[in-house]
Amino acid sequence: MPRRRRTRSAKRDQVLHHERDDGLLGRVIVTRADLIDELTKAFGFTKRESEQIITTVFETMTEALVRGEKVEIRGFGSLRIRRRKPRAGRNPKTGATVDVPPKRVVKFKVGKELRRSVNT
Repeated sequence: MPRRRRTRSAKRDQVLHHERDDGLLGRVIVTRADLIDELTKAFGFTKRESEQIITTVFETMTEALVRGEKVEIRGFGSLRIRRRKPRAGRNPKTGATVDVPPKRVVKFKVGKELRRSVNT
């Protein structure tokens, strides 16, 4: 009898998100798909509903950051935009000085509860 090939999602579903390794120094990753799966299992939503919820949450957070607003999730952490000033940088290959323009970057500050959970 020929062996049935398993799809990637079937393989992924066999391995829990906290057991999967990204191959970089033994770090474990949680993907968007893992979040969708957890939401589906925890609340009985369909995958499509869970995906729409996750997408809405991420889009709302992104739009707030684009407007320059702070995103705060109590117990988890906060995201905000930091402005970096223009500066003189160096091309590591040639050693030539280059002007680095000003930019906005996202900064994450971990919340107290998450910090305590990670450090226990």
